[in-house]
Amino acid sequence: METQLRSEQMKTVISALCKIPLLFLLLYFFVCSLDVLSSAFQLAGGRVAGDIFQENAILSNPVAGLVVGILVTVLVQSSSTSTSIIVSLVSSGLLDVQSAIPIIMGSNIGTSVTNTIVALMQAGEREEFESSGASPSGSSGSVSHYSHRYRRPECEEQESGEAVVSNHHHGDFPYPFTWLAGYLALLVGAGMTFLVQSSSVFTSAITPLIGIGVISIERAYPLTLGSNLGTTTTATLAALASPGDKLAAATQVALCHFFFNLLGILLWYPIPVTRLPIRMACALGNCTARYRWFAVLYLLLCFLLLPSLVFALSMAGWKVMTGIGVPVIIVIISVVTVNMLQVRRPDFLPLRLQNWDFLPVWMTSLQPLDNLITTVTLWCRQGR
Repeated sequence: METQLRSEQMKTVISALCKIPLLFLLLYFFVCSLDVLSSAFQLAGGRVAGDIFQENAILSNPVAGLVVGILVTVLVQSSSTSTSIIVSLVSSGLLDVQSAIPIIMGSNIGTSVTNTIVALMQAGEREEFESSGASPSGSSGSVSHYSHRYRRPECEEQESGEAVVSNHHHGDFPYPFTWLAGYLALLVGAGMTFLVQSSSVFTSAITPLIGIGVISIERAYPLTLGSNLGTTTTATLAALASPGDKLAAATQVALCHFFFNLLGILLWYPIPVTRLPIRMACALGNCTARYRWFAVLYLLLCFLLLPSLVFALSMAGWKVMTGIGVPVIIVIISVVTVNMLQVRRPDFLPLRLQNWDFLPVWMTSLQPLDNLITTVTLWCRQGR
């Protein structure tokens, strides 16, 4: 028995040791593939493609470039892929640094669509969907809302195992070092994303765990931020595969990607009062739990319709975009300000603005739209 146990332990150790050089070998092949990708752009494009990219009015427009980055990442479902392609375009000379930076920023926003789609898979359980419906999402900083775990009598054994994992993930360092746990989670998120080379894969993997309560929002938030930082290593590797004359430009784009995510962490994490994405996602989680169709509307509106509208306005010229965008922004800021005053200092507002009762119901509630969608859904079912 003891001999068999030692034999199994030796097999485990040998297997682990063999995986380390295999990891570096696969990483080497990955870098080589990026060099091949850069060369392929040069061969397939040539001088004509270079003129098209450099003189293209779309790519020279920063707002349009941002929207292009969002839409491309939504299509390929991977910010690592889109950023690697962008860096390869820069290293091949088909795209300049100034045009590449807005596209890189857009790719960070577009990557949050993947785990939102994963959250839709939990729509059958309201409480799980409430949690995972606002799960961590890319550089937008959204993080899951609180949830009570959905318990079933027939899953007690499974839940006991989940409780062990949950306690492990929720553990803090002893006082006064409790604040270090979040930064350790940042490093774990960055390290795991570096291993899988995809923030979409990592955040999509933890989204169901958030839904069932295995990982809390206190851990999911820094894990997601760390994942955003870890995904920048892919662009860095792509830059290292660039030819000598384009290495500086490709490295500059990769570093812009890195500092964009690093500044996002410094802005939204170190000071607890600045962790606004958690409170913003709280409203999203409540809304998706009450109106399950809202998650689909959120996907279509934020990642397809709104970027397409901004893209169209940016192509129409800065005068058109300013004339439409500025009034919309003023209205949004005014509504948010009035809402905050209604909750905290209603006495500062005129009597009429202390609530929204004077507005039609469809402007203050999603219930009329929910009734319409429910009616249409029931009618479609009866039509079958």
